[in-house]
Amino acid sequence: MVLLKDAADYSKENQKDPTHSIRVEKILVKNGVSDITTRASALLHESVTEGTGKISEIQSFFSPEIAGLVYTLSKIQKINLTANSPENIVRIRRIMTSLSVDFRVFVIKMACRLDNLKHSDKLPFEQRIVLAKQALEIDAPLAESASLRAMASQMQDIGFRITDPEKYKLLSWEINQRKSFMEKDLLIAKESLEKLLQNHSLRTTVSFRQKSLYSTHLKILKYLKLLKIPNYNASGIHDLSGMRVITNTKKDCYRALDIVHKNWVPAMDEFDDYIACPKPNGYQSIHTVINLPHGTTCEVQIRTKEMDHYNTYGSASHLGYKAKGLNIAVSDIKWEKGFNSIFIFTPKKDIVELKQGATPIDFAYKVHTDLGDRADKAIVNGKIKKLTYTLQNGDEVKILTTNRKTPLRSRN
Repeated sequence: MVLLKDAADYSKENQKDPTHSIRVEKILVKNGVSDITTRASALLHESVTEGTGKISEIQSFFSPEIAGLVYTLSKIQKINLTANSPENIVRIRRIMTSLSVDFRVFVIKMACRLDNLKHSDKLPFEQRIVLAKQALEIDAPLAESASLRAMASQMQDIGFRITDPEKYKLLSWEINQRKSFMEKDLLIAKESLEKLLQNHSLRTTVSFRQKSLYSTHLKILKYLKLLKIPNYNASGIHDLSGMRVITNTKKDCYRALDIVHKNWVPAMDEFDDYIACPKPNGYQSIHTVINLPHGTTCEVQIRTKEMDHYNTYGSASHLGYKAKGLNIAVSDIKWEKGFNSIFIFTPKKDIVELKQGATPIDFAYKVHTDLGDRADKAIVNGKIKKLTYTLQNGDEVKILTTNRKTPLRSRN
């Protein structure tokens, strides 16, 4: 905890307003991150990009590991997130995952994006819309791909509220009305299920769950497209409200499922077993829908404690266990890996994609043939390098030219 206090003090000394960094660290804690190094890096991340702090000082005062995380975050800070086309959205996602070599960097960046969205109220309307669209099209899908569902869900609901306030208000009202109508039936079902599970000697916890507004919105759009519902409303959505059963073992999940199906009429076309067949991002749970009185339905989700923790926090939940010898990094994330590309920044912060092993001369020719023909030397991250220097992912490159035109051949 001394490290966190020192990091907070350094942040305050080197930033005019460190409140964003402090909020980001709190978001990490709320999302299951207990690793001190990750949290300290979050507190320090804007000391360099938005303040007077230096990487060399952070390395000296704290550790090379923390300095490395802060330095990588400063690279990602340069990315211009302009989601103006589907192709550009895919490209930005690839850049983000490629530059986030360490999973901790990715988690901190997602927490930053969530905090920016949460506190966007004072921004001009046009700027808020851009930020909200980026959250829906880039940030939330990235967070979801890494199983950071709690962060992704918050991004989606806030983004939905900003980009489509009318539908957001309509859906909020309809869901609240339906919750009031179902409240008594849900409570009776929950009490009955708890007694049944207890009578069968199953140690479980049963709680209520609510489908997020944005997830409901997407499902309504899907049903409209399939002509399952005539207009925009949540009447045909069966999993708006429900129960979640948490067990100790996988075997107990199926015992609990058997009890549910023997005591309530299930809708078999709404059944999914994501324990037997997990989702690509690692999500595991059994989903079943049961019929309640008064023509209402209720989804029941059944999973173990470990599954529930991972389903909520994803690989971020493991960051607190680093001291126990677990190697949690980018390899734990179910996102696209194995890129054969590196992403290089121009002095104006534009991004140039090159093959791994590329050199400054490759960069120069990729920008413009004339720049490659006149290239003399390169400045990479502020230091002069030869044109044959091997570039690293996230480097910033400036080409120094000569008046003498000497065509060179690019290797890539």
